[in-house]
Amino acid sequence: MTTVQQEKKRIEQLLSRDDKTDKQLEAVYNEGVDMLKAIINEIFTKYAIDGVLVPANLSHKVTRSDMMLLKRQFDKLPDDLELPAKEREEYYIAVSQNSQKSLITAVVGMALIGLTYKAKSIIHSNNQTAAKEEVDYLKKNNSFTKTQQKRLNQKAKQVAQPEYKLPSQNDIYVSWPERLWLDHDRLLNRIDDNINIMLKKGMTPADIADVMFPGNAESMRQDNIPKAMRDAAISAKRIARSEAASREDELDEQAFKAKKVKYFGWVTEKGACKKCIAISLAGPYKVGDPDSPRIPSSSHPNCRCRRIPVDGDEEKSQGLSEKDIALLQKYTSSYAYKINDNLRRGTLSDEDKDFVHSFDSVLSKMPKYTSAKPLNRDYFFDDEGLNDFFQKLNKSKYFVDSAYASTSKGDYGQGEQQLRFIIKKHYNGVDISKYGVEGEDEVLFPRHTVFKIVGKDAKGAFPIIYLEEQT
Repeated sequence: MTTVQQEKKRIEQLLSRDDKTDKQLEAVYNEGVDMLKAIINEIFTKYAIDGVLVPANLSHKVTRSDMMLLKRQFDKLPDDLELPAKEREEYYIAVSQNSQKSLITAVVGMALIGLTYKAKSIIHSNNQTAAKEEVDYLKKNNSFTKTQQKRLNQKAKQVAQPEYKLPSQNDIYVSWPERLWLDHDRLLNRIDDNINIMLKKGMTPADIADVMFPGNAESMRQDNIPKAMRDAAISAKRIARSEAASREDELDEQAFKAKKVKYFGWVTEKGACKKCIAISLAGPYKVGDPDSPRIPSSSHPNCRCRRIPVDGDEEKSQGLSEKDIALLQKYTSSYAYKINDNLRRGTLSDEDKDFVHSFDSVLSKMPKYTSAKPLNRDYFFDDEGLNDFFQKLNKSKYFVDSAYASTSKGDYGQGEQQLRFIIKKHYNGVDISKYGVEGEDEVLFPRHTVFKIVGKDAKGAFPIIYLEEQT
């Protein structure tokens, strides 16, 4: 079983790997821009008259010399092309003989076959790496029997295959290689449109350099070949990330069932979208239920959230149910900010009230944090907010928060805070660090906990208020 901290760290690892794959794909499409520029310059040199290329220049019968343009691109292709590439290869050879203009389209298309083949190889390799690394991660954090490990390895081999259809995907299914080749077709059409627009007005060397292959951001506002290639690269990167995430999630599902996990929570990535936050807040979900969310089919392409089991032996020994653990995970997500703000404002929704009632019960079940070391609570204000807060503190000898009071065993603010509470004596805090973000080391106090102000120090880099919990 893994904790929220471990899954957050895992997300960072996956994003790092995604970044490497993105760079590989970007390199392929950037090379493609240079390749196409060379092809179009070669075509211009061959067919332009008096420095201008117009449709009339391309109205002649295709000759053996013309076909050498296509052959040069054909010879660059690998021998192990699969059916979608072979079909396009044969099509481009056929249409190339219709006219010199059709030949140009065929030459560009043939060159793009090689580019798409490279992108497909990168994505396929990334899927294999994703499956292998996810299995390693699951084995590291779970105790599987030999049979369970064997089944997990078999599943990894299955999901790594390009044509593998994940059970979580819709009935209307288009495999990722098919989507990549359809992007190839769209890319060729856009490049062909760019060429036709230039031919329509009379293509010049300046058009090739400044319009078709611009080098400044202003020109990139109009459609052109680098922009078309950039969009194709973005789509390829989206496919790579989404397909890897799908396969990792499928292996997680296998692990859930092997360990007889009944419910799971949803751990969001940093900067998660509203949709993923809503999914996280609505948990826990039943494992194997077709209505339970999956990654990324229930969220969105590029999603890097993770699913996490919500039961465990340690929690059971504390009398915590799967629902209790899910509530702890929900609180330590972004929901903590929402519920605490609503508690302070007195604007609880019915959902909030249900959560507070249940969460109070969860905290009461958990063992108290008994360390003699003080706890820190850091605040981040602007100058006006800090002054207002101080005015309220100066009116009383006690500090009482109507919300849950979060503290840290460590230096959470790391010098960025504008105010720190140091709680010298404490009795009713609960250690929830294993459910929260790594590094926060959170100890949480119930609502309305009373702290007495026993000292103040305003001489350092930021003011410090010393507190003692009242029993």
